[in-house]
Parts: sequence; structure tokens; C-alpha cells
Amino acid sequence: MLAYYEKLTGHPWNLLKNKDWGQYIEHLKKEGSPAKITDRLKEIKDSDRNPLIHPDVNVRSDEAHVLFKLCAAVNFYMAEEIAK
Repeated sequence: MLAYYEKLTGHPWNLLKNKDWGQYIEHLKKEGSPAKITDRLKEIKDSDRNPLIHPDVNVRSDEAHVLFKLCAAVNFYMAEEIAK
């Protein structure tokens, strides 16, 4: 996400004390990132990352497979944008 942000803006992330997905996504939106990227990142953040970050939560293998594919897809879209 940070590599994509840096390519999109032409400068590194300068808010070193503000490293959360919500801020990254908002800044990507402000910089004109396509919705297919920011919407998926927000979906991962809201539905998967935040609830699953806790050590007492386990992910079933079928859920992990879907989450992996969702993350792979958004990474693909960001890599496509970086390559442009």
C-alpha cells in the first residue's frame, strides 16, 4: 500500500505518526486512486483486518482462502497502477 501511495503521489508517506489503514485509504482517495482499489482496501480493513487482528480470533481455512484472494486482487490492481 505504501509503495503504491509513493508511486501515486511521487513522494514518501510523510505522516510517520499516522500509520493506519484508514488514513492510507483516505489519502489514496484524495490523490485520485481508482475506487476499485480504495473500495477493496476499505472492505478488507472493515470486514477482515480489524476484526481478525486480535490474537483470540481464528480464521477458518475456507475464510482464509477467500481473504487471501481478496488481498491478492487488490495487490494486483495496485501493481498494475504502479507499472503505468
